[in-house]
Amino acid sequence: MSEGFLSKTALSPVNSSPKVAIVIPVCDVAPYLEDCLDSVLRQTFSNFQIFAVDDKSSDSSPSILKKYIEEDDRVSALFLDCLFLKTVDFFLF
Repeated sequence: MSEGFLSKTALSPVNSSPKVAIVIPVCDVAPYLEDCLDSVLRQTFSNFQIFAVDDKSSDSSPSILKKYIEEDDRVSALFLDCLFLKTVDFFLF
């Protein structure tokens, strides 16, 4: 997968100004990814946007993310091709 940002609607009209941004680092976590995303999406508070940052996963994580992007407008993903997250101790915004 090449680098790039994938989102069904970028920011949907409902979430044109989300109050919370949730960043989920992803790298070869396919066995846990659906449980993680389902847990976040089931929250009673719904005014949020999920940004999954996939750092060159070699498993099925990218296809799982694409499925969730199609199903829920609150999910977006950034696909990196640089092994960035594997080489840092802290990643802050």
